Amino acid sequence: MRLNQQSKFRGFTLIEVLVAMVILTVAMLGIASLHLVSLENSNSSYLRAQSVAISEDIIERIRHNSALKQYAINNDIDSATEGGFASSSELANCTDADGCDDDQLALVELQDWVDTLERLGQSTSTSSGGTPPVNVTLDYDSTNKVFDLSVNWEMKQWQAPDLNSTTPTEHRRARQNTSYQFLVAIN
Repeated sequence: MRLNQQSKFRGFTLIEVLVAMVILTVAMLGIASLHLVSLENSNSSYLRAQSVAISEDIIERIRHNSALKQYAINNDIDSATEGGFASSSELANCTDADGCDDDQLALVELQDWVDTLERLGQSTSTSSGGTPPVNVTLDYDSTNKVFDLSVNWEMKQWQAPDLNSTTPTEHRRARQNTSYQFLVAIN
């Protein structure tokens, strides 16, 4: 009789195993969601670091090249629309023994900077177009004699629900533009 009672309480029932599996599945989904958010934040941090490096690059190029500084004062620079500053033959001419004049060097510097942005786009873009994820604009403020440098990129952020809406909405993640703006004085 005692042997029968012990076998009755040994092991787990199918219901207990299914409940444990449901709890484990919910926990794993939570961990996967946290991992996804972590990857998105890591990508956003990478783009932020790249935008600072790109900004420093164009500012240093302007600081060390007076012809490029004069070009930037006279013309607004926008990385999304700029391109074709220097042809491949001009790029080659600036690297040979004869060199090039200051104006050509300024255009070659800008073309090299745009090419850097395009390489960044090819390494980070999910589309085949290779569009740079970072857009840089540089405008000269003649009143204050400073450059207004604006860096824009897209990243996923939580979107708050519309409180004025009559239909219930939920929190969700959506792509939003993020930007930093700097005022840079170059002597």
